[in-house]
Order: sequence, then C-alpha cells, then structure tokens
Amino acid sequence: MENRFIKFSNLILEINRSIQRIKNQEMNYVGLKGSQVLCLYNLYISKEGLSHAQLCDICHEDKGAMTRTIKELELADYLYSSKSGYKSPIKLTDKGRVVGEFISNKIDERFQEGSQGIGAGERELFYKQLELISENLINICENYGGNND
Repeated sequence: MENRFIKFSNLILEINRSIQRIKNQEMNYVGLKGSQVLCLYNLYISKEGLSHAQLCDICHEDKGAMTRTIKELELADYLYSSKSGYKSPIKLTDKGRVVGEFISNKIDERFQEGSQGIGAGERELFYKQLELISENLINICENYGGNND
C-alpha cells in the first residue's frame, strides 16, 4: 500500500512540476507569467467572458491571487471589465485574444506530445479513473469537518 502512495504522489508531483515549467517557459516568449496562463486560457475558451468569482473557481485560485492576476493583465491590456465588482464579466481585449489563441495552440501541442503512445480509449479511461480518485479524495477531505489543512 505504501508503495502505491509514494508512486502516485510522486507521479502527480512530477506532472505538476512539468506543467509549471512548461507554462513558465512558454509564457516567457510573450512576456507573461505562467501563473497567468489559466486565466487567459479560460477567458479565451469562454467567449462571453467570466466573472472574478468564476475565474477563481475554474482556475482553483483564491480571490487575492486572482485579483492580482486580473490587475496585471488589465494593466498589460490583455483583458477588461466593463463594470467593477466580482460578478461583472471580464473579457479579453484583441491583444488578449491573440495571446489566448497562442496559449490554446501551445496547450494542444504540448498535450499531444505528452500523451504520445496513449490511445483515445485509454485516455478516456485514464481521465475517468483520475476523476474518480479526485472525487474520492475530495469526499475524504470534506469528512474532516472542513479542515483541509
């Protein structure tokens, strides 16, 4: 049992580290930070824009971190909000859409490369199983009485 835990944990950590390194490296080309990728990507695929709260949920970021990311991207003219407040939609500018497309294409390329040797059926089963593990672990955490530390 212990070896499964170590193997699983190490694989998840290595995958996460690799994703972070790829995000940081690819964003260097356009002068952005890896931490801004998910915000730009999710706004790019949403088309209608997303609220601050929606971005926090989708990107799994706290309000403070997302506020800083949004502010940085607004100052760089990648996104805008027609109104202030957490519920108003945030949208990409023309410049933001260009970078969003770049990010989307890079994600497609890297995931294609990263999943070489895995068939479509295998990939679907893998994601289904990984989602089940995630849901099970979330349920375990919720049973701790809200103490997720």
